[in-house]
Amino acid sequence: DSIKGAFNLGIQAQQILRFLEKHAHPKLREAGTDPLPGNVVDQIYLWDRERHRVRWNEVFVHQPMMPGEFHAVQMYAMEHGAHAWSSEARNQIMIKYSHVERIQNFIQKWRAKKAAGRL
Repeated sequence: DSIKGAFNLGIQAQQILRFLEKHAHPKLREAGTDPLPGNVVDQIYLWDRERHRVRWNEVFVHQPMMPGEFHAVQMYAMEHGAHAWSSEARNQIMIKYSHVERIQNFIQKWRAKKAAGRL
């Protein structure tokens, strides 16, 4: 809990490890070996990496309704940096929320062209 609390205060794993090494018992430092066990060092680094493993993004989930819509929207989103994730098997495209308006405009135009037989 103390280490996770330090992480929440913005202290990094390397800073914690330097502190622990600096304040280790003098006999441990004199022995000529690393004063911190390898598993402790590894665990501190793992906890630090866990904090950065997941990124949260606001997304809009689009479920295509017409044949060909999935690929058209997916390609357009990728070309314009709006694509967050997609799965053809699930028939879902996740669009970065900051691009939703642009993508929805594209979808409306694409559907209108498809309905008019121009695609």
